[in-house]
Parts: sequence; structure tokens; C-alpha cells
Amino acid sequence: MNYLYFSLNQSSISSSAPVQAKLDFVEYMEVVGDSLGKECSLKVKSAMEEVKSALKTPEGVKKIREMFNVCSFDITDKKTVQNFYSNIVDSFAGVVQYNEDNRLVNGHIKPVMNLVIIKQQLVLTNLSQIFST
Repeated sequence: MNYLYFSLNQSSISSSAPVQAKLDFVEYMEVVGDSLGKECSLKVKSAMEEVKSALKTPEGVKKIREMFNVCSFDITDKKTVQNFYSNIVDSFAGVVQYNEDNRLVNGHIKPVMNLVIIKQQLVLTNLSQIFST
């Protein structure tokens, strides 16, 4: 906007964008992990490892499709699998980014943490429930 209408603007600000853009901004996910807390972050990491190992077998792929309500996808396509992982992780990043923003149905960190930590279920089951909401 400044570029097109430079005579109308004296300054501009950005509220959440990094000052220096990076292609692989791993620090962002570190902040997400810190916001979720150590116990919750470890359980999410464990669940992601379960997903990774499940995708190595036909039975595991079937289980993941059912749990996450995913239509069939080509498990041999690296980008498809990366996109699947990204969608799961982005569910947590979105909750942290927009914590207590009343526009979101599940936009609060505490209920998400409770679902991951407190429920006496397999960690993978909890992860699929968060992803599906």
C-alpha cells in the first residue's frame, strides 16, 4: 500500500509478521510449543511419531484415514504426506496464534491442552479429535 499510495502514507506497521522473512521459520513452532506447555508439546510430538509410524503400513494408513476423516491419499507422494503433517501441526499453531479470539470455535489454548493431556485415551486419538474440530 505504501508503494502504491506513498503520498497518502507516512508510516506503516505490522502486528504479527516477522521483521525478516524466513523460508523455514522453525522458531515459530518453538513459540507454539512453549505456549502449549512442556507436557502437552511432548504428547503432540509423541502423537506425530505415531502418525509417522502408522503411515508405514497399509493397516496404519487405513487407521489414520478413519481417525482423521481423510479421503484416500497417495502415501508415496512426499508432498501429500508433508501437507497432511502440516495441516495437523497448523491446528495447534492456529490455536496459539489466535488464543482467546472469540471468532474461533476452539480458539483457546487451555481446552486444547486439556484434550491432549487429561483425557485417558491414546495420544493419537486426542490428536485426531483436535484436528477434526
